[in-house]
Amino acid sequence: MGTVDKSTVGGNIDASFILLHDYPNNYTTNLIGGVNNLSTLTSLPGVGTTINIRGAYTQASGKILDTNVIIENEDGTTLYNLTSATYPAIKGDSGGIIYSYVSASNTRYTVGVHVGLKNSVTYYCKANNVLSALGLSRKKKKL
Repeated sequence: MGTVDKSTVGGNIDASFILLHDYPNNYTTNLIGGVNNLSTLTSLPGVGTTINIRGAYTQASGKILDTNVIIENEDGTTLYNLTSATYPAIKGDSGGIIYSYVSASNTRYTVGVHVGLKNSVTYYCKANNVLSALGLSRKKKKL
C-alpha cells in the first residue's frame, strides 16, 4: 500500500507522511462516501469550536478545550503546542484527520492530526505545524 516517507515525533508534532504505491490518479479528498470533501485549506479554530475526527475507528465531533497544551506521550516524549478537545477516540485512531465544518461556505477545513487520548481528553497536532515540520503542503489536484 505505501511506505513511511517522512516522520517526526517530538516538539509540536507526532505525525508521518505515507507515500502510497500504485495509487490511482483519481485520488480525492473525500471524507465520507464521496460526498464530503476536505478542503486543502487549513484552519486554527479557537476554544469552544466544534471539530470532527475521521479516524480508523471513530467518526465523531467534539469541542476544543485548549489550544496550547503540553503532554508526555506513552514513550515519554514531550509534545507541546497541541490542542485538547472532547471528541471521542480509541487506540488505532492516531493519525486520523481533524477538521472543522463551516456550513455557511460548506467547507471542511483541515485542522490537525489526532495524536491520542489521555485522562478522557483527546489531543491533536495542528495541521500547519505538521505540514511545516514534514515539508509538505496541501494542494488541489490539477484536472
